[in-house]
Amino acid sequence: MRKWITDGARVRSVFVGHGKFRNHNQHKYHAVDLCGIANFVKHHCNSTIPLVKPRSCTLRICGLEETVYEGDEEQLEAWKDYYLPERMEMEVIGAIDDFPCDAFGLQLVLLLGEDGRVFACEDELLHLVARNLRDLFQCEMAFPGIETFKLGECFEEPTEEEYLEMMESEDVKEMKKLHIEYRESLELDLLNTMNEIAQSRDVHKQKQVVSEEFTSSTKQRFQENASICSCKVENREKVWYNQCHYRAFCLSSHGLIV
Repeated sequence: MRKWITDGARVRSVFVGHGKFRNHNQHKYHAVDLCGIANFVKHHCNSTIPLVKPRSCTLRICGLEETVYEGDEEQLEAWKDYYLPERMEMEVIGAIDDFPCDAFGLQLVLLLGEDGRVFACEDELLHLVARNLRDLFQCEMAFPGIETFKLGECFEEPTEEEYLEMMESEDVKEMKKLHIEYRESLELDLLNTMNEIAQSRDVHKQKQVVSEEFTSSTKQRFQENASICSCKVENREKVWYNQCHYRAFCLSSHGLIV
């Protein structure tokens, strides 16, 4: 390894240079070259930089894979998503080992945000420990942080004023408009469906009435035909059984009662 890489002051100077803003607008997203920072960390992994304050602390340059969170990409995404008011891209820049705190494994993991601020993770807390890399290396690492963010704090219930302000935003108004339009279309679809069902039932009832009338008429004709005396059919005279004199004579001749 080349000599200048092992020189903490030199590494610190180059590190700070990589952490400078691309432009003067510090509120613009991606103001810091996080890709450049990641490459720097990769090429200078395990180099150490003593901190001005706290005096006994030394930053070991490393990425996520060289920390107690090795392989835990979900944890990195959690730092980005679940602590700050808005999602912020971050890159692990190092760790302070054996640091007296509640961090897992007594290892304080440091992250650089896309806005240039430096954060440290302690269990379910994210500490803002420096405004930028220059402050971190030339001034101090503030711990507890200048600001502290709790896990899930960004999802807490808004105040009444915040809620009213949110309800008056253009995004919420647009959502309300789309919701009303959706409900109206849903009501129209439901009404059309109910009309179709009602019409289908009416058609079914009509078919059922016609079928019953047809069945009743057919049954009546069958019963009538079955009651006609067969002895007169050849003469095309329709005579009921109980009115047929010929049938009565035949039955009485055989001793049968009609």
